[in-house]
Amino acid sequence: ILCVGEQERDLDAQYLKVVRQELASVFGVLSPKESKQVIVAYEPIWAIGKSAAEAITNEDLREMIFYIRKVISDYLPGKGAEGIRILYGGSIEAANISALSKDTAIDGFLIGHASADVASYTALVKALD
Repeated sequence: ILCVGEQERDLDAQYLKVVRQELASVFGVLSPKESKQVIVAYEPIWAIGKSAAEAITNEDLREMIFYIRKVISDYLPGKGAEGIRILYGGSIEAANISALSKDTAIDGFLIGHASADVASYTALVKALD
């Protein structure tokens, strides 16, 4: 699992360069066969520990997933990037997990603080039903 993510989301879109560099540092040295085994976890540092209302929007996450797949396609021939699983972590709560799972083409989630509490985790699972 390769975890990538920017410190902050700036207006100049420099955060995209950060994510590109993080992806390139791994995919640039792996063979295509090895690359297909990688799971990418996008977890922007600025979103960790926030409330669902302060976390990433569906549109921003959808765009980042598209961007990550585009960068990976530079290293994997054909449609290889489509086979890479992308997870999202960063203030996942019952209040936002359903919308993020339906509207963004995300493959799964990295659950942080909510996984330490049975009631919070149960609410997450129920929100996905």
